[in-house]
Amino acid sequence: MRSKIIIILAILVVILGAAFLWQTVSLVQVKRNYSNLLSATDDHQIENKQYLKNLERIKSIIAKKAASPTQIIEQSMDFVHDNSLHVIDKERNKYLYETSLDKFLQEGIQALLTAAQGGSSVKKIHLSCGLRAQLMKKILSQFGIYSRIIQIFSDKYKVIKGHRLLEVFNPETKAWEVWDPDYRVTYINRNNGRPVDSIFFIFGDKKEIIPKNGEIMGWEETKTTHLRDDFAGAIMFEKKRATSPGNLLLVNRNQFDIRKVFSGGLTFKKFAATYLNIPRIILVQ
Repeated sequence: MRSKIIIILAILVVILGAAFLWQTVSLVQVKRNYSNLLSATDDHQIENKQYLKNLERIKSIIAKKAASPTQIIEQSMDFVHDNSLHVIDKERNKYLYETSLDKFLQEGIQALLTAAQGGSSVKKIHLSCGLRAQLMKKILSQFGIYSRIIQIFSDKYKVIKGHRLLEVFNPETKAWEVWDPDYRVTYINRNNGRPVDSIFFIFGDKKEIIPKNGEIMGWEETKTTHLRDDFAGAIMFEKKRATSPGNLLLVNRNQFDIRKVFSGGLTFKKFAATYLNIPRIILVQ
C-alpha cells in the first residue's frame, strides 16, 4: 500500500513539474516569436522652449527624490498620478479625441508642473489611463529611459473595454517592467519580487502577480481586482496612439474569447480593424 502511495505521489510530482516547465517554455517562446515588439518607440521632439523648460523642471524635481533608475521610474509614476485626476469628462475627452499628441503633451506637462508647484489650491488636469501613461513616458524620456504604451482588453463586458499602462525598460534591472500610473502601481512577480513584463502579465499565471503601491500590496488593497479578473487575454503595443498604423495586437486564446459578439454585433476583430487600425490580430495559444 505504501509503495502505491509513493508511486502516485511521484506521478503527481512529474505531472506538476511538466506543467510548470511547459508554462515556462511557452512564455519564452512567446517572447522569442514576438521579439520585434520589444523595441521601444520614440516620439519626435517638440521644439517649444517653454515645454522643454517645464520638462527640465520636472526632471529636477524627480531627480532630487531618486537615487536609482528604479526610483526614477517610481517617482515619475507618482508625479503623474499625484498631480492629475482620473476624471472622464469634457476636459479629458478633449485631450483624448480632439487634441494632437504634441499639443496634449505640452499642455499636460505644464498642468502637472503647475499642480506640483501650486499645492492643493491648483485645479489638477483631468485625465484617463492612456493620457497619464503618455505623460509618464515623456518624463522618463528626459532621463534616457525607454518605454512604450500598452493597452490590455477585456471580453467580460457587453462592450469592449481597455486599459492603458506603460511598459518601461529599466536600465537597472535590464528588463521590461509594467508600471501603471493610473492606479499608481507596478505588478510584482511573487517568486522573485521583480516587476513583471507585459508578456507575463497576459500569458503568465495571475496567481504569481501582486500589485504594489508603495508599501501597499494586493489586488484588493490597490483596487485593481478587475484588471486581474477581467483584463487577462489581449494586449496591444502602441506606436504612438491607439489608432496609429503598425500597432501590434496579441490575443491569448486561452483567456480571451475571440468569437464573442459584443454590443451592436461588433466582434473584436471588427473592432480592431475599425477603431485601432489593426486589420490582423495575432492569436497565441
